[in-house]
Amino acid sequence: MQGGTNGPKDKSHPPLRVLRRITYGTVDEVKKGERLKDERGLDLEPSVYLVPIALEHGVVQMHAEHLSVLTNTPTNLPRWHVNAAQFPHKGLMQQVGKTKFVFTQQAHACLVLADETYVDAFATAVLNALPTVAQVPMSDVRAYAREKYDTGDAEWRAFIDGGDSRQQRDWGKWLRKS
Repeated sequence: MQGGTNGPKDKSHPPLRVLRRITYGTVDEVKKGERLKDERGLDLEPSVYLVPIALEHGVVQMHAEHLSVLTNTPTNLPRWHVNAAQFPHKGLMQQVGKTKFVFTQQAHACLVLADETYVDAFATAVLNALPTVAQVPMSDVRAYAREKYDTGDAEWRAFIDGGDSRQQRDWGKWLRKS
């Protein structure tokens, strides 16, 4: 089983996997929590973002924009991600992301897993990487989003002012918190 050998050729854009949480204790918990296996079956294409290392605030932007696909209000819990370049996979497939922002739409990709053996190996790699996971404070995410909104960024204005009414209200309140 290959470990990241078919990943991005450009090492300046590592595949970053946004984690839902970091309190996993078993491979099965990772598979369930990261939605690698659920009632729909196996996820053989787990999402990653190819974020340029050199981009200032790139991971903060990734987390802020990634949150836009969630229907609930962001919490004050930090956001986590891990470099998945060495996680077992067969390749990388560019795929337009489902966020409301061009940056994360274009940076989105999927690692290609062949079968359940790969899913298990991927989940094991996530579990083993938890001690070294990168953390982004939600205060940084909020500050980034608020700055974008306050300076008139068209995408953030459209998301907050013209989005789903509940999401719009919740995000607006969340951004205005001190």
